Amino acid sequence: MTRGPINRPVRIAGCAGGNTDRWDAIKSFASDPSIDAIIGDWLSESNMVGTAAIKARDLTEENEQNRSKGAYAKEFLQCFEPAIADLSAHGMKLVVNAGASDTELLAIECQKLVQQSGHGHLRIAWIEGDDVTDILLEQRKKGDEVYPIRLSGKSLLEVDPNFVFAQCYLGGWGIAKALAEGADIVICGRVSDASPVVGVAA
Repeated sequence: MTRGPINRPVRIAGCAGGNTDRWDAIKSFASDPSIDAIIGDWLSESNMVGTAAIKARDLTEENEQNRSKGAYAKEFLQCFEPAIADLSAHGMKLVVNAGASDTELLAIECQKLVQQSGHGHLRIAWIEGDDVTDILLEQRKKGDEVYPIRLSGKSLLEVDPNFVFAQCYLGGWGIAKALAEGADIVICGRVSDASPVVGVAA
């Protein structure tokens, strides 16, 4: 089911603020047809450090069998799968912060689940651009010691000359664009806490 333009306030339900929140929340909200969109966040600064370390290790691991199955919030998949049928039936949008350091891979896993559940028509998008590791590694290679890190006011090398992964917080416009172009589910790697709401409401 696809909903047409909404000429009323948009009803947005927040289903998670961390990876230990209620696991049945997406399904619970998806069963309510009065809701237009569900947003959730499975990431925190603490588990982002963990996924970043996993991603950095995977990038240097030559033996594919020793690599992880994805540096993203795996708890999200367990919350998402039971809700797929209701999301599809009610034409709801779902926007989540769960991709961490492997957003595209999580989107691929979500696509597999919707296909397996018989709802392969659902369109899944992912937001990229938050991984700035290559940019900062290049900056370090150039020996730029004055590259400013917002908030700390320190240079990149002062903060940590041996960093292995770098990620920034994105806003809501990428989400808004994905939804405007027909996405039903939007997977974010790391956007600010308010961005899913901003993206849905834009």
